[in-house]
Amino acid sequence: MVRNTTRVSQHIQLPTKNITNQTDPKYISVAQFITMTWEVNEVNLLNKEEQMANELRYFDLNTGAKIPSVGLGTWQSPPGEVYNAVITAVKAGYRHIDCARAYYNEKEIGLALKKLFEDGVVKREDMFITSKLWCSDHAPEDVPVAIDATLQDLQLDYVDLFLIHWPLRTKKSTRGYDPENMAPLDYPSTWSAMEKLYDSGKAHAIGVSNLSSKKLDDLLKIARVTPAVNQVECHPGWEQHRLREFCRSRGVHLSAYSPLGSPGTTWLEGDILKKPILNIVAEKLGKTTAQVALRWGLQMGQSVLPKSTNEARIRENLDVFDWSIPEDLFAKFSEIEQRRLIVGHFLVHETCSPYKSIEDVGQALKKLFEDGVLKREDMFITSKLWSSDHAPEDVPVALDAALQDLQLDYIDLYLAYSKLGSPGTSWMKGDLLKKPNLNMIAEKLGKTTGQVALHWGLQMGQSVLPKSTNEARIRENLDVFDWSIPEDLFPKFSEIEQTSTSLSLLFNAIFLLTIPKSLCW
Repeated sequence: MVRNTTRVSQHIQLPTKNITNQTDPKYISVAQFITMTWEVNEVNLLNKEEQMANELRYFDLNTGAKIPSVGLGTWQSPPGEVYNAVITAVKAGYRHIDCARAYYNEKEIGLALKKLFEDGVVKREDMFITSKLWCSDHAPEDVPVAIDATLQDLQLDYVDLFLIHWPLRTKKSTRGYDPENMAPLDYPSTWSAMEKLYDSGKAHAIGVSNLSSKKLDDLLKIARVTPAVNQVECHPGWEQHRLREFCRSRGVHLSAYSPLGSPGTTWLEGDILKKPILNIVAEKLGKTTAQVALRWGLQMGQSVLPKSTNEARIRENLDVFDWSIPEDLFAKFSEIEQRRLIVGHFLVHETCSPYKSIEDVGQALKKLFEDGVLKREDMFITSKLWSSDHAPEDVPVALDAALQDLQLDYIDLYLAYSKLGSPGTSWMKGDLLKKPNLNMIAEKLGKTTGQVALHWGLQMGQSVLPKSTNEARIRENLDVFDWSIPEDLFPKFSEIEQTSTSLSLLFNAIFLLTIPKSLCW
């Protein structure tokens, strides 16, 4: 066998115009080459990390402006605290403050901004200020008045972004979402008035909040000025994948409120930061769960608006730029169960609100009948009379409206107003499915707690009406017929503590509040 005796050169010939301190500028040693390569790679890696951090500090809007990726949320920041929160945030490096007239704290925020500008801490042009149009100001003539009031309170000549707060209109000077306060929604006219604000320069960008893909698509079809932003609830427990992709495809930036799940809001079950996956990732990276949730949002491409009045947390929430969540850990977020915290049920009403879920039911029924999937006589349809329609002359009008929306000639049952304890209703403490007895029985029978609760109702002799829009759960909730709860387990239900849902308590409170003072004792 002939051995290759060619000696491998210990030097590599390279063009080395920029290499110094070499005896022969045409050559560098292998060791020098490896060292240089390592140094270049290290510099490139550092540059890449720095570039990634800088890229995520701002997102581009379709107006050409840049929106700071982390903003200070001010919802539920009470007067007396929000002033110091804004001062602390700006001094810590925040350049984005998210406000709204409905938060009732813009005057104090205005005082803080004025102080910061006067003291030279920051210039107006370096700040990005957002505010929002409230539901009672949707009339085109009220829109400019509303922004003028906001500008006066904030002591500014313009806002960087002005959003329509909710896709709902209420009557002028009313508060709350009672059915009698609702007014016809004319979103195109309101948006046209918003466009005039953009033209005037009082709002450097305009956008929307709480819009679904369909509502945003409807707006885009008539808009002269494309919304720059859609601000919605978004966090690892409600990722908004479909909406995010739609916004991205149409050049609308998605901005996330409640990016930490609103842990300080007592009437929401905002336990996002307690999710095991967030805790695992936080522990591995040496970060807090809040920082991990915020960094997740940035890597998803959305600006985040964490609210805090606590100085330490305000600073902590901004420490999200010089590190990232690795791909293997990032993929684990997809395992988190998805549940919306702020549900717009208060926007839906069969007669008073522009949002009538009953209309969607009617469209679905029409398609099922037309496609021959089933006949009308095979379906049992129930509807209900709302409390504002109890006057005898209003009852037939309400029923006719329901029939029109359902596209039916009759309904099978009409009621004048939840077996699973409303687990999806964030403002109710619907923890029925967490009861130990239900879990024990479900485990013994190989069923879910939802199925056990439903079958208990059937064995008690009542019909049950579980609500779901999730296909798997809809099918699961119907799997309650080929099995039963044995007699020895059935008595266990009597041990469950009996409590009313928060809905009943709420209606009782409303009733008491409406009793005339002359009848109080």
